[in-house]
Amino acid sequence: MENKINVIDWNKFNEIILNLANEIKKDYKPDIILSVVRGGMIPSVLLSHKLEVREVENIIVEETEDDSINARKHLPIIQNSNNLSSINNKKILIVDDILGSGQTIKILKKEIYKFKPKEIKTVVCFVNRINWNKSNDENYYNLIDYVGEELKGWVIFPWENK
Repeated sequence: MENKINVIDWNKFNEIILNLANEIKKDYKPDIILSVVRGGMIPSVLLSHKLEVREVENIIVEETEDDSINARKHLPIIQNSNNLSSINNKKILIVDDILGSGQTIKILKKEIYKFKPKEIKTVVCFVNRINWNKSNDENYYNLIDYVGEELKGWVIFPWENK
């Protein structure tokens, strides 16, 4: 399977966000959006406006060693879960830019459940099917509730494009 580079422009990205927001509105109204820093920050802010959710919390999860294409990865490390006491008994929407192996979302959901939210749903703009297939036998819809688009290979987002 070819591991290509997918360059996403702002028009494509805005289309993905609008489609995700419309999909989420059909069956979920989060109280808090939880943004996975850094990749989930821009999608979180855009979704917060489209979904009319004012409360956005950030959580730092480090998985890649740097920002280079196909950067080396290690097990995700949550840096700041102590700010999550506000999610108790709330409906949470976890937002990240891309799903690769799924380790970030798996570890994050496990950590968030410790704070007893009412409900957790997850959204990613893209799924890198190559990275998912390398690490998983199951379908990613068992982990992610809303997916913008599936593709194969590395993604360069509009804010990363130099």
